[in-house]
Amino acid sequence: MTKKVDNENIISRQGYRNTKSRAAVVEILENAEIPLSAEDIYLRMKESGRSASLSTVYRILELMENNRLVERTSVNNNKAMFTLVRSGHKHHLICTSCHKMVALGGCPLKGLESDISRETQFDITGHRLEVYGICPECRKR
Repeated sequence: MTKKVDNENIISRQGYRNTKSRAAVVEILENAEIPLSAEDIYLRMKESGRSASLSTVYRILELMENNRLVERTSVNNNKAMFTLVRSGHKHHLICTSCHKMVALGGCPLKGLESDISRETQFDITGHRLEVYGICPECRKR
């Protein structure tokens, strides 16, 4: 199965038409190594010759977030950054100096979710973990 088919399925599974702009946003996020802001996505679209306004990118990201297709995170509560939700999820280490984001391997909270659910009677639907600190490169400066 090609990436294009996968991208079409990501959008159409939610009952939405897969426009060129939506497919471009999915493709850009899919190929990104780090979370991207709406502005980053917009610039990558422009660089690749695809046209969409910044407000269109924001609307697409909002639609995708509402349908749990992307996950929003922020660096120091400033700029919203987005990652494509794949099977499973990612947690990040975030440098408070240079704002570099590094994905953590695995989920350190998996066992804790069931303990919290048992203790509180909540049906846990998800969680997000962001760990802040200073990266090795910034510590050397």
